[in-house]
Amino acid sequence: MPLRTLCCMRAIAWDMDGTLVDTEPRWGIATYEMATLMGVDLTPEQRAVTVGGTAEHTISTCLEFAGQTPNPELIDTWKTWFFARMGEILSEGFDFRPGFPALLHDIHDAGIPQALVTNTARALVDHCLPVIGDGFFATSVAGDEVPRGKPYPDGYARACDLMDVNPNDVLVVEDSPTGMSAARAAGCRVLGVPVEPGLELPEGIKTLHELRGVTSFAPRDGHPWRIDDFQELWNEL
Repeated sequence: MPLRTLCCMRAIAWDMDGTLVDTEPRWGIATYEMATLMGVDLTPEQRAVTVGGTAEHTISTCLEFAGQTPNPELIDTWKTWFFARMGEILSEGFDFRPGFPALLHDIHDAGIPQALVTNTARALVDHCLPVIGDGFFATSVAGDEVPRGKPYPDGYARACDLMDVNPNDVLVVEDSPTGMSAARAAGCRVLGVPVEPGLELPEGIKTLHELRGVTSFAPRDGHPWRIDDFQELWNEL
């Protein structure tokens, strides 16, 4: 489908963990283990505070729940442990979220630039990209490649610059409130696909469930999602 038929939607940017791939439970494993080593057993509600955040945010949050005061040296020490543990977990494999990677393939074939924007560090992103299919993306931006991670807009703003598109013409698909806030702050149009139950979403964010009554991009009645479906969603956001 020619790009000019897509009105103002010039590109799509995807979050990674929890949106494209079902890695949020794996991040949960590492987070719970780390908190236990720090001396606290996180509740699911406490764990939810870390969803979508940077490694620094996750570590600082766990330290605070453990009654410790975060400082740069302590955060760096735990970051080394956290990344090593996540590398082990990701090397065991992970699953795609429903509908992927076929949907990425369809959008790529339609000639629509796609970006991957994540709070995950580049070293861990590179565990995942070859499996997801790095050829689908015009660019990818990792959390340690911008001055500030989500919920700040830096990652999405950087992706828009690299794709040479106006943020107002970019659809962002995000599962976490942190990422939704970042995308909206960058000036993008946002579609929420929350996976974790009970998350409080930013005011005004519309979700796939709200618009279509489903929580994922799994085929509906045997029909896969296509680029036309995203144009319709774009017009409703």
